[in-house]
Amino acid sequence: MEMETLTPFTYWAQNDTFIFLKIELTDVKKSKVNITDKILKFDAIGTGVLGENRYNFTLEFYGLIIPEEYELYPKKMYLNFKIKKLQSKWWPRLLNVNKKPTWLKIDFEKWREEEDLDNIADDLEDEFINQDMINKSFNDFKNPDHINAFFKPNLVFFYDSLIFVNLLIFLVGLLIHNFNHKEYNIYQVFGVRMFLIQCLQGCEIIFVIMKKINKSWVYSLANVFSHIIMIHILCFYFIPKMQTKPLVFHLFLTWSLEGILRYPYYIISSLVKNNDTNTIQPINGILIWLRYTVWLIVCPLQYFIECLTLLRASKYYHGANYSLPFNPSSLINIYIILHILASIYVIKINFQKSQFSKRINKFPKLLS
Repeated sequence: MEMETLTPFTYWAQNDTFIFLKIELTDVKKSKVNITDKILKFDAIGTGVLGENRYNFTLEFYGLIIPEEYELYPKKMYLNFKIKKLQSKWWPRLLNVNKKPTWLKIDFEKWREEEDLDNIADDLEDEFINQDMINKSFNDFKNPDHINAFFKPNLVFFYDSLIFVNLLIFLVGLLIHNFNHKEYNIYQVFGVRMFLIQCLQGCEIIFVIMKKINKSWVYSLANVFSHIIMIHILCFYFIPKMQTKPLVFHLFLTWSLEGILRYPYYIISSLVKNNDTNTIQPINGILIWLRYTVWLIVCPLQYFIECLTLLRASKYYHGANYSLPFNPSSLINIYIILHILASIYVIKINFQKSQFSKRINKFPKLLS
């Protein structure tokens, strides 16, 4: 039966004059060495890590050697080469190519003198430092504590940033479409996008329950019910005629504007809670002004357009025959009254905060 040909583990070292190779083989038989001024070819039958097999390898050296002046001798568990360099100087590496095969290792027993250790700094860095960095990164990736330590404090920041970026892209697309098509087909083009963004906003309830956001879960749930259930489903899904009204553009415009004015404040708030106050100090005044001044103009306009949309839908439902287990018109009318009262309360609370913020010098206190 023909033996399998393998490559033995080989360890190397050097000084200014010689190259030292240590091949992990014992009981070597029929060894064959072919050496030139640049290349060493080794072939032998011996006992290695996988037992008795045929082992061979080829090395193309970085510099030139003297083929006639080499020694080959067994020692302990290894077969040793001592090869003389043509010029007495230090090689930056053993091989002519940068890439080192996996079976070729550094023989650290040869690096005993201090100057030798200095000369192989690059090799040690390749062998240890880079490997340690890879192992550390891999272990950090596997360690859930490291992952949680990074993501937990920043989870709300990532969430708010994701919504803000989506709203900004949505607003730009909405304005470009309106400029080119004059409010035509707004819901067919942007309805699903806005629905998905507001579903993402609805995930805020999870952060409220986890106490990552200092807000009432009732307020978050009311927003989800108002935008998704009452407007998207009852107004637009069950009444396709509503999708073609110019009111849709104004509704989507105020929704996106309100979020764009609100979410930067939330993003900065999450940074403040993570003690990154130096990062946001120069822009906190602008964001407070946007949150509690400009937003107080856009927010009532949004509530007003939402009420107009609900009233228009209520007229379509009135007297029409829809296969629903309840009277949509009555439900919408009741909801409009509750929506107006809730809107007045929200605007009042935020207006009080805007007056309060004028008497506060430091932004982090505003968030407490």
